[in-house]
Amino acid sequence: MDKEIFELSENVIESVINEINQAEKYIKIVVFQMQNLKLIDSLIEKVKKKVKVEVVTLPFTSKYKADIEKQVNEKFMKFDELGGNLYIY
Repeated sequence: MDKEIFELSENVIESVINEINQAEKYIKIVVFQMQNLKLIDSLIEKVKKKVKVEVVTLPFTSKYKADIEKQVNEKFMKFDELGGNLYIY
């Protein structure tokens, strides 16, 4: 039986972050593009706590959000350096 983790709503990011914060052993996220800095920070914190974290995504690029793109890239570099598993396709 499938378990509903969260309702689709405007608060979906907060719901995902809450689920991440509860994880103790393993997190795997597959997403088209990730640009939410708070979400990436929560994944970094889990890697620091020795939770195995895998992220599968496309590179975030945006001519309208160049400042966010730079921050996303910097955070993913830190995520990778700390031992997170990042798969960019």
